[in-house]
Amino acid sequence: MKQLSLLLAIIIGLPSFALAGDDLKSKAAKYFDKGEEERALETYKKVLEDNNDDVEVLWQSAMLYTRVGDRLDDESQKQEYFEIASELIERAKHIDDENADVYFTQAVILGRKADHASTEDALKKAEEIRKYSSKALEVDSEHEGALHVLGLWHKRMANLSFAERSIVNTLFGGVPEDASNDKAKEYLSNAARLDTDMILYQLDLAKFHSEYGNPDEAKQLLEKIQNLDPRFKDDPYHKDEAEELLTKL
Repeated sequence: MKQLSLLLAIIIGLPSFALAGDDLKSKAAKYFDKGEEERALETYKKVLEDNNDDVEVLWQSAMLYTRVGDRLDDESQKQEYFEIASELIERAKHIDDENADVYFTQAVILGRKADHASTEDALKKAEEIRKYSSKALEVDSEHEGALHVLGLWHKRMANLSFAERSIVNTLFGGVPEDASNDKAKEYLSNAARLDTDMILYQLDLAKFHSEYGNPDEAKQLLEKIQNLDPRFKDDPYHKDEAEELLTKL
């Protein structure tokens, strides 16, 4: 962890000889909005050289370290990216503890870490994922990202295997009583309603309907996805997944 802290200090501590900070930030934000994640991250690294107190820069950089890192093949490098993301988001939270995007990003980072953890560690992180996505919704009740994450949390916790339930019973004294597929549907539906062009939100809602007895709703969503334009790096893969699922229904 000391190595990572040193790496982060190097990233945010050097003087910048590139464009003026505001120009760089604007450029990075445009890349971020267009889903050009690697270019956005490289540009934000330059922004961080001069500005490590801008909450928007910090949470977007943390999100990019998480997304880009998740696609890396080298596991140690992947974990390094996740840890840098964690340090950035902790700094953002220290500066502004009433920012929905910051809490949402923290939930996403934990989710990516959970994807690459043991079952026990992943279930430990699940409680934190719920905590931070819920805090994001306390600040902004219509934060579509946090709604999506919380919907996935309910789906995951309401459908644990016997072995997973045993672990949760040991760790937390039982599965949270309010975890349910009804709430999973509610949160996933609200996220998809608030951002109708977000392919991932439509896909995860379609998967829910497919898995829990509403194939007609799933088909409508999957057909809709075929007409949506990719906005983010992984959207073409999500569209392929939607097409494959549609052929099976």
